Order: sequence, then structure tokens, then C-alpha cells
Amino acid sequence: MITLVNISPEAYPVSRSYFHRIVIPAAPAGGYSTFPIEDSKDAKVFWQSLSEKEVVPVTITAKEIVADLLVSGEGLEPFGVFALPEGRTTPTEAELDAARARRRQTLISRVEDGDRAFSQFGVRGIQHIPDMCKRAVRELGEMRDWVFNPIEGAKTECPVCGALLRNLSNGQPPAICRECQSILDPKRVSEHRPTEAPKRRPGRPKREKPAEPVTV
Repeated sequence: MITLVNISPEAYPVSRSYFHRIVIPAAPAGGYSTFPIEDSKDAKVFWQSLSEKEVVPVTITAKEIVADLLVSGEGLEPFGVFALPEGRTTPTEAELDAARARRRQTLISRVEDGDRAFSQFGVRGIQHIPDMCKRAVRELGEMRDWVFNPIEGAKTECPVCGALLRNLSNGQPPAICRECQSILDPKRVSEHRPTEAPKRRPGRPKREKPAEPVTV
């Protein structure tokens, strides 16, 4: 068995034929997560004819799986995932620091990719910048014109019902309570609500019936 260590705040789901699907868990803030990798079984099929086939069981060792996840296949090593030597389940501080340095360098490269895309497309092309570049800016604690940094965790208490309301992404408290629907900021509400009802466009004129002939 080989233990994988993840210092990234992201979880990594991986699908393979020999273990179907695993999820390397995300690391808690400032910490790390571990995931054991064991030998797995696979099957190799040899076709002798269209109607006959031979299935040979194949063992995929933990070393081969780790090499696939970290280097050749998923390439998770630059993102903060690394393997411990067999028999160890706890990383050293030096190993954690090395993983953090690799991830930081990867995040810096992503931010540079976002800067290049922004210089090419401008403000109207922010949607062309991948989300991974924006997440890298937030994780590094930097500011960019092409990344919106919400203020998380800030809440406001409703003076009417006492509910704790999450502030808007720009840091402002909500104008209307989501619980009791009380108006908390009349000025902002009036700015976003039309003062007059939209006038309806005139409909098609009513068709008059022809007058009936009068007989004398």
C-alpha cells in the first residue's frame, strides 16, 4: 500500500477501469489529506475469433497506479499531490513544504495565463479566461481586474425578524430580507424597481360588422 498526500483545497476524482472511480479528498485549510492506494485487479481480453475470447487477469500494482496518477496520466504532482514511501502514512514538514512550493509555482503559471488572455481579449472577453486561472488568483490572495473576489462570511442581521442574511458578493447587505421579505434599503429597492407600470402597446382595432340592409 502507498499513501497519497494532497495539500490542495481541491478534490480530484479519477476514473480507471481497474478501480472504477476514486476521489482524492481535498485538504482542509492549512493541512493535508491522505488516501491509500492498493494493488488492483484488471482483465486483459485476447480475441481468438469473433466468437471466442480469452480473459486473463492482470494485477496493477500500487506503484503503477501512483505513477499514473502523479505523472503520466492525471499529472497531479504539480498541483500538490505526492506519494509517501511504502510503509509511511504521515508526511514530513519538508515534504509538505516541497509540495506547497510546487503548487504555488503552478498557481503562478495559471495567473500568468489569465493575464495573457485578459491582455488579448480585454474586459469583454473575461469569459474566455478559464476558471482554474481565476481560482489560482483567489488562492494566492492576489487581485486582478478579470477576477471577482467575493467577501465571504460577512452577514447582516435583519432588524425585523432577526435572521442572519449573507451579504451580497460585493460586500453590501441585501436590500430585501430573504426570510420575511422586509425592505431593508428602500433607496436601493426604488432604484431597481420601475416607478410606473409599463404602458401596454395599443392592440389591433376591433373589426366592425357591416350594417345589415334595411328593407322597405
